[in-house]
Amino acid sequence: MEPPQGVPIVLIEDPHEQPNWVAAAGPMESALTHKFGKKVVELRESNPLIDWRGVNYTGDTEARRVVKFLSAMAD
Repeated sequence: MEPPQGVPIVLIEDPHEQPNWVAAAGPMESALTHKFGKKVVELRESNPLIDWRGVNYTGDTEARRVVKFLSAMAD
């Protein structure tokens, strides 16, 4: 699932919970927000645990974060 151009999709580690991740998105129109929410529910059921070892971590909390933007230059 690709976000609309310019809308960030954020995945944040939730290290002591299962599922061990939380997803969020930037502002979108209502229909897309609903579609995103449904997809997150599906993914939390099918992939409750993410291996975060490959994600670089710098910060003052245990949680790591990944942000994805669909850029204007995407092919």
